[in-house]
Amino acid sequence: MTGTNALKKASRIMAKISQILSILSFIISASMLGAGVYGYMMVTSDDFKEKMIQQVIDKIPLPEVPKLPKSTGNVIPF
Repeated sequence: MTGTNALKKASRIMAKISQILSILSFIISASMLGAGVYGYMMVTSDDFKEKMIQQVIDKIPLPEVPKLPKSTGNVIPF
């Protein structure tokens, strides 16, 4: 009888462990799905696109335009 009781007890423990792992697996899968949907919605939003465009524009180096002179010199003869 002792071996049978130990086997039943071990079987119940394994069933509990299996149930806990199943619940954790569902929670992880649901959170990954939620994060994926949230990320997709955020990336495809117009606000996100505008922020990214502005960041790219801010990082583009603009050449320095020389100032126009206030006066010019003499005319060059042909």
